[in-house]
Amino acid sequence: MERFALTLPITRTPFQIALMRIALATALAPVIEFKNSMTYPEEGLGIAGIGGYVYRGERQAQLNGSYLFGVWTQHHEKPDGAIFAASVAGEQEPWEYRKLHFRNRADGSLGHYLLSFGQDNSGALLVNDEHGPHGNTGKVYQIN
Repeated sequence: MERFALTLPITRTPFQIALMRIALATALAPVIEFKNSMTYPEEGLGIAGIGGYVYRGERQAQLNGSYLFGVWTQHHEKPDGAIFAASVAGEQEPWEYRKLHFRNRADGSLGHYLLSFGQDNSGALLVNDEHGPHGNTGKVYQIN
């Protein structure tokens, strides 16, 4: 079996090399880690992570300063997205997070695929979800 090497045919300038070194020196370790539920069905958090925003709203004081993020779905077979609130645990530690439950949803879960987060002009967090993976069933909700 022949083996081939993959190389980049790009010559980097000293300036580009210096920028890469700065980026590597200032890189942070991951602050949130979770297992993928496709690989770890029993202990995985979800299939795909959806980045979010820091909550700075006025209605939910217990979330203030928390980073809200989510997963597209927790289980491959059904629309079961979830939203989590993460808080700084320590300077070098991964952040702690907890799953959010919604009082106006069946069994407190999102119940749809989570697509994205947004933020309006007043700083309120918005959630975009979809009932099925195709079509026009998406909605935008405000986290209150």
